[in-house]
Amino acid sequence: MTQHYNEDSRHKNYAQHHKTPYQQANVSQPQFYSLFEPYFFHNLRSLVSCLVVIETIRGTLRGRLTDVHPDHVVLEVSGIPYFVRIQQINWVMPTHTHSSLPHVTAPK
Repeated sequence: MTQHYNEDSRHKNYAQHHKTPYQQANVSQPQFYSLFEPYFFHNLRSLVSCLVVIETIRGTLRGRLTDVHPDHVVLEVSGIPYFVRIQQINWVMPTHTHSSLPHVTAPK
């Protein structure tokens, strides 16, 4: 049995096998997007080594801000480092050692 290809099918076959990396990406796979907030990041950097209160979507943390990265911060609470994703932070407030806020409040 002989197969006959017309010009359209040859072009389609060539296009399927010679795609750019962008075209080869499987669009059904989940895509990761990271929103970088430069002003928030800059303000967090100014609070490194300060005592802060961080409210996240899971609860409130109080401790010393030890490091800031574009995607997360490191908060030391009672000697234990907590790695908090910036996308999970609602707000950050500098505080003093004599605050009435709890050290860690976890959701129930």
